[in-house]
Amino acid sequence: YNDETPKMWCSRICVPFKKLLKYNPRIFLKNEYIHMTDRLYKNGKFEPGR
Repeated sequence: YNDETPKMWCSRICVPFKKLLKYNPRIFLKNEYIHMTDRLYKNGKFEPGR
């Protein structure tokens, strides 16, 4: 299951958190799912986890 992108239903998220997600499209998809990606912090910057 490691190759699958985990998603979480977010229909009951409070208003401030929804606003945060709205302005960060990499995290929040238009279909109301949170998109979670594997990231690695290396050499002072974020890189893909794999």
